[in-house]
Amino acid sequence: MDLFGKSKQAWLQTLRALPHGIPSHDPVGRVFARLHPQRFQACCMAWTQAVAQCPPGALLSLDGKTVQASLARATAASPLPMVSAWCAENGGLVLGQVKTDTTSNEMTALPELLPRLALKGCLVTIDAMGCQTAIAHQIRDQEGDYLFALNSNHTKAYKAIKPYFHTHIEHQGAWRTRENCSAAFDDEHGRLGRRRVWTMTDGAALPALATWPALRTVMVVETMRTAHAGAPTTSHYRVSIASLIRSAATFMVMIRQHWHSEHTLHWSLDVTCNDDRCRIRKDHAAENMARCGISPCICSAKSTPSP
Repeated sequence: MDLFGKSKQAWLQTLRALPHGIPSHDPVGRVFARLHPQRFQACCMAWTQAVAQCPPGALLSLDGKTVQASLARATAASPLPMVSAWCAENGGLVLGQVKTDTTSNEMTALPELLPRLALKGCLVTIDAMGCQTAIAHQIRDQEGDYLFALNSNHTKAYKAIKPYFHTHIEHQGAWRTRENCSAAFDDEHGRLGRRRVWTMTDGAALPALATWPALRTVMVVETMRTAHAGAPTTSHYRVSIASLIRSAATFMVMIRQHWHSEHTLHWSLDVTCNDDRCRIRKDHAAENMARCGISPCICSAKSTPSP
């Protein structure tokens, strides 16, 4: 910020007088330490929403990130965890953020973050940590749809899906229609990969999923990878559930789009903004810095440079 201020001093002086020049990093740090986090977030959100709007029917990815360098050994303060709602449409936009209790995880922050979002007509994607029926009910109550990754921590549902899929779906040629099955190949990062997605919409065949509100589709994703020529091929199956019906190819895109929050938002914070190496941690400084980090992410995701 100190370097940015000095390089943009002529432009900043058109906004306000700077008789003593650009403040150094110490007073900037003191200001961020004293700002009220929730009020500062409201200002950030008002600014980002003025820059870009999330279109109706967009996909919202909810994911968490820990600011690693905010650990304070002197006070035994844990690194700061934040949960963000990321919309990848129109270059990317953070719609809301909530600080997670350091003794808890994302599940406690999601019920607080969701009411701040306008979910009507939108699809909310969450990884396995937030895959809970209470979260699904909350999204449906706000007139949104959900797409969750389902892991083995949901023992009954997971154990019901995997045998049914391997027995009745995977090897049945009649099931491999354009709507129910899709495959794609890629060679990203020097690896050879193949992904196949199967969709199942017969809820009566899986009574273990009856507690999920408005559940309409179960997806099984098979990922096969070969790290390099001559390396063994590995295969992995993942399960997702959704409250809407789409083709297998569409769900494949949606599932991969969820990870834009990692590849775009979190990557920009770490690489462009050096978020994980920021040692600011006094009072509210770490939380406020994490919140204002969304601004460079939006500017870097768009082609228009900042002033």
